[in-house]
Amino acid sequence: MSTNNTKLKLKIILLGDLGVGKTSVLNQYVSQLFPSTQFLSRIPPDFLVKHATVNDRQVTLQFWDPAGLERFGPIHKAWYRNTHCCVLMYDINNEKSFQSLKNWLKGCYDACFNLEIDNFPVILLGNKTDDGENRQVTPEQALQFCAENGDIPYFETSAKDATNLHEAFGTAARFALGYKDMLDKLAEHDKSLVSVEQSNRKKMCW
Repeated sequence: MSTNNTKLKLKIILLGDLGVGKTSVLNQYVSQLFPSTQFLSRIPPDFLVKHATVNDRQVTLQFWDPAGLERFGPIHKAWYRNTHCCVLMYDINNEKSFQSLKNWLKGCYDACFNLEIDNFPVILLGNKTDDGENRQVTPEQALQFCAENGDIPYFETSAKDATNLHEAFGTAARFALGYKDMLDKLAEHDKSLVSVEQSNRKKMCW
């Protein structure tokens, strides 16, 4: 199969309560580094870049991390602009972070949902499995949340030992690419409609 060498930019955002491990997960996946205690949440928000091949296409993945912005309340809608996939995260050892997922998901849908496309792509990560002895949220609870919200894919992860990070972010990348392709098709369709309308107007003027 021939490879399309056109490199696309895909924006993937991470959402979840402060302290669930968003920054650590990104550093591990992108740079194979597990941040120690000197790596604290950064302000302002930041993003990390990873080049990858997704479905035989060269892409640039931009992972956007609120990096402490969430401590100040709801994230402004402008931060979500041009997002292609959302990665929801909670700490399996912190039930409160799991209960917050509904609000994070609502904020994501309110900001990103395109009425012309049935489902905005979302995946769920239950992080910190390396500290599973203190678990407060069961896999069954997480799967129930996913089922109730459109069969969201679920992965249990660890930033410390990289458990399931490649599988999770590989899924996010494929979802993001599929969503961008659908958005591009809609844009091309809209251009075609405008072109036909302009052509008809010209004919009517003659």
